[in-house]
Amino acid sequence: MSNYYWVECPTDSDSDGVADDEDNCPQAANPQQTDNDNDGYGDLCDGCPNDANKSEPGTCGCGILDTDSDSDGTPDCIDSCPNDPTKVEPGICGCGVVDDPTDSDGDGIADCIDSCPNDPDKSEPGICGCGTADTDTDGDGIADCTDNCPEDVNKTEPGICGCGVADDDTDGDGVEDCVDNCPAISNPDQVDSNGNGLGDACDSDDPDGMVWVSINDSGAGMKDEFGNPISHGGFSGQMSKYETTNSQYCQFLNVALASGDITVSSNVVYGANGSNPGADFVDEIYFDTCCTADSDSQITYSSGTFSVRSRDGYDMSNHPVVEVSWYGATAFCNYYGWRLPTEWEWQAVADYDGSFTYGCGETIDQSKANHYDDGYANPLGLSRSPYTSPVNHYPAYGYGMNDMAGNVWEWTSSIYNSGSKRVFRGGGWSHDYDYCTVSSRYGIEPHVTNDDFGGFRVCR
Repeated sequence: MSNYYWVECPTDSDSDGVADDEDNCPQAANPQQTDNDNDGYGDLCDGCPNDANKSEPGTCGCGILDTDSDSDGTPDCIDSCPNDPTKVEPGICGCGVVDDPTDSDGDGIADCIDSCPNDPDKSEPGICGCGTADTDTDGDGIADCTDNCPEDVNKTEPGICGCGVADDDTDGDGVEDCVDNCPAISNPDQVDSNGNGLGDACDSDDPDGMVWVSINDSGAGMKDEFGNPISHGGFSGQMSKYETTNSQYCQFLNVALASGDITVSSNVVYGANGSNPGADFVDEIYFDTCCTADSDSQITYSSGTFSVRSRDGYDMSNHPVVEVSWYGATAFCNYYGWRLPTEWEWQAVADYDGSFTYGCGETIDQSKANHYDDGYANPLGLSRSPYTSPVNHYPAYGYGMNDMAGNVWEWTSSIYNSGSKRVFRGGGWSHDYDYCTVSSRYGIEPHVTNDDFGGFRVCR
């Protein structure tokens, strides 16, 4: 009797010569058993043949794990908040924060992403912090909250002279002009033998008729041209009661000619470097004389002498000088050790306690000031311009000052906005009341002379 044995042959489903239990892809013939990523799945059966971690793309695709870090059922690859199990999108407040739409300050930005949730004007603290605007009033690039002179483009700290007044030292003696008892002449020791407030270096003979008014005004109540409160400091010192007269300027011209501090060419006065220690403006126009240079001038020049003229039977000596440039006004001050007021010092004095709209009070008319109002005031009935009046013709106002409104515009030491123009204040005989307010400003180049723009008063 023969013996038979049953031998089970291994299954080879894809007939590739590799038994299924050894075939890395038993569903598709692949006798070479190629497996590029060595993950045990033949490339013909591997949905991700180059990804050893995946044989199917899944949600994230080959090469990216279908990790779900926050176990919210959404793989990280499509979860914009992969570590927040409550959100798959940032929403209003971002991942990790519940979407609360509350907007406490009503600025359209939810509190959860508003760094200043109670400030409707800011969503970030910026320089000044929440609740304080990053305003830069003077445009100097420094926010008001950190600028100790927020209305002075040239200063961020008050310094010696305070906001609105430059810490200039004209004579280079180490003492700022604002506290120097002789700012035009070097006097570091500030010697004042007679105690009159003027340093000995400058205490020379004043021009005839100088009257000084001592004033200490803080500048409180000052307003700009639009009625807005401003803070540029006040004035403390002495200011001339009257506008500088033809007589006084004539006296200056004669002594300055003798000291070599001016020259005259074609009846025009120019600056020169003379023996007086006050600073000069060499070759700059100071003044136009009458009548070759300018028929409006009240001072003549002949045979080496300056004289005040008469007009229509009136001696012009006590009228305000006109046709003076800013250089000529400043040179006058420097010669005697004085200075021009800044425009803000001028305004602090003109507005008295802050209540004056004009230099003559809260109202103005031609009984109070020499200005234009449907016609020239011309109180002396002069036959031609300039229609000036004597500096004591109209009443004194405020601190006892005359002609702070009208008669002639007055030079100040201040620069007009930017550039080289200098500021005029006060209005004049040819301008109406709008120009005569204590806040009205006008700018003209420093070399210009004029029969209305061209007066000044001094301080020390």
